[in-house]
Amino acid sequence: MSPTSTTTYSVTGTNASGCSGTASVTVSVGSSLTVSATASPATICTGGSSTLTATGATNYQWNTGETTASITVNPTSTTTYSVTGTNSSGCSGTASVTVTVGSSLTVTATASPTSICAGGTSTLTASGATSYQWNTGESTASITVSPTSTTTYSVTGTSSSGCSGTASVTVSVGNGLNVTATASPSTVCSGSSSTVTASGATNYHWNTGETTASITVTPTQQTTYTVTGDNGSCTGSASVTVGVSDPPTVTATASPATICAGASTTLTATSNGANVFLWSTGQTGPTITVSPTTTTTYGVAGYNSYNCQGIAEVTVTVSGGITATASPSTVCSGSSSTLTASGGTNYHWNTGEITASITVSPTQQTTYTVTGDSGGSCSGTASVTVSVSVPPTVTATAAPSTICPGASSTLTASGNANVYQWNTGQTGQTITVSPNSTTTYFVAGYNSFNCRTIAQVDVVVDGSGCTGASSMSAARSEANTSDEQIQADNESSAIAVYPNPSKGISYITNAPKDAVVEVYNLVGQRISTGIVESESAQTEVDLLRQMKGVYLVRISKSGKSIYQNRILKIE
Repeated sequence: MSPTSTTTYSVTGTNASGCSGTASVTVSVGSSLTVSATASPATICTGGSSTLTATGATNYQWNTGETTASITVNPTSTTTYSVTGTNSSGCSGTASVTVTVGSSLTVTATASPTSICAGGTSTLTASGATSYQWNTGESTASITVSPTSTTTYSVTGTSSSGCSGTASVTVSVGNGLNVTATASPSTVCSGSSSTVTASGATNYHWNTGETTASITVTPTQQTTYTVTGDNGSCTGSASVTVGVSDPPTVTATASPATICAGASTTLTATSNGANVFLWSTGQTGPTITVSPTTTTTYGVAGYNSYNCQGIAEVTVTVSGGITATASPSTVCSGSSSTLTASGGTNYHWNTGEITASITVSPTQQTTYTVTGDSGGSCSGTASVTVSVSVPPTVTATAAPSTICPGASSTLTASGNANVYQWNTGQTGQTITVSPNSTTTYFVAGYNSFNCRTIAQVDVVVDGSGCTGASSMSAARSEANTSDEQIQADNESSAIAVYPNPSKGISYITNAPKDAVVEVYNLVGQRISTGIVESESAQTEVDLLRQMKGVYLVRISKSGKSIYQNRILKIE
């Protein structure tokens, strides 16, 4: 019987005696077996092997022909294996498993650094595998090496699947660092500087003594600069040369060099090395045209390819461009001014004079004209005005004008002057004086052009009517000054009076400007007074109207007697 599912069968038996009996039996029909298959490892490298294992049955039949539960396979490419398992009941099942065959591992190796100096070290690092084997015998992923010469290192890496790969890396051993040096600019003008820069190392030392990567140099001639660099172990040297360019020689000419007013001339610059020219007019190029109205000096700068500069000048003379000046342009009445003409060679003033400079003493504002020429066809005219300032009005008063001995008086100057100068040395419109005897005071008033007017005022010292006044006349005391006192007063003075004896007119020399000159008779009366106008001029002493006899001359400055002497009138 072949049941398709579990079935119970029964049977009845009868013997010869006619006796019978019944029995039954069940035939179970089972399902097919569940068979499984695994590969260890499931992925192998070329040339590797994998163990295949089947489970779930009693007997196995692999498609390789093998009949054990576990088999070893060595596929050269990815392969699927199948197995049929049978149990004791004759049931069977099938399973399959794939073994993947991969390529060899990709292993990489690096060196840090790749270049070292003799005695230095580099770290080699491998990656891409699980375990490593270096040709040095070391088996870690990273190793340290110290080759004495350039060396190539190899490493084999293996994965957990048994796949392997090989890589190599080279460590170069150099003799020193590759140090470089550059200059910017490489050529400079005399007196200019260049920046010299080294690279390729960590530390630097220049032959100038400086220790920075970049230095600034100002050579006076072509110079080579050397630098040594190091990185702590390796060293290297480099040098760079900085050239020095001489400034170009520049000359400038004008054609023609002399022109008439309104004409033009051509300026030309030439040089042994300049290729760019810049004129003081702002124009560029070797040749320009100018039309100056007065004699003018032009400058030109020439530059060579290194921007070094040479300078030249040229003067263009303008004939007929006449100018006239006055010094001073305003004078006091009776004073003089110097007129000066320039711009020509020959001159003719409207005064008739023909020199470049003339002296004039106008009595009122006057305009002077001069015509000049350079001896050729060019001529020109200029004029200059000289103004005349009216002297200021100055008056002097004393309050009181008569004082007792020992008292004081206030002197006041008035008028339209700007500055007042008293013969006492004091300045200002008002001063206070305390003369011992009757005294004449002078005040000079000056306007803004230094024109001067002198005024005088007398302060009379009169003891009569004054309580406790001395009966002796102070004036007579002056007149009767002893010879010894006169000699003491005059000992250091250069002042002189001549002729002495006198026939009526004598002169004082070397007296200081603004000094007061007083003349007394023997009874102490002051018969004349005056002021010294100029130290270089003589001051006259007039005794023509006086009787024959002895007279005292007294000269004072700033209220102090500086000279005394007697004059003997003989006629």
